Amino acid sequence: MTETEWHTRIDWLIVWDDDSRVLALKTELVGRVEPDKPGQALAALRKQTGIDAAVLRLSGAETDETARIVRCTLVAAPRTGETSLRKGH
Repeated sequence: MTETEWHTRIDWLIVWDDDSRVLALKTELVGRVEPDKPGQALAALRKQTGIDAAVLRLSGAETDETARIVRCTLVAAPRTGETSLRKGH
């Protein structure tokens, strides 16, 4: 990692609409991802877990310009019909 690279650290809270479970996990992306434009973050979540989700809420965000880190917490729900994680996760 060079000193000039940005990183985005996302804390995910995935909730199922039947209230059967909640999944908490972390994703780290190279680059600066704006939390209010979560397309890239959702793609990373899908790659990491196999879950196709929609963001319900941005629960918190902060940007550290000196460290070049964006940190945020996103609450999301699997899209209709999504019932399980990809094998191995």
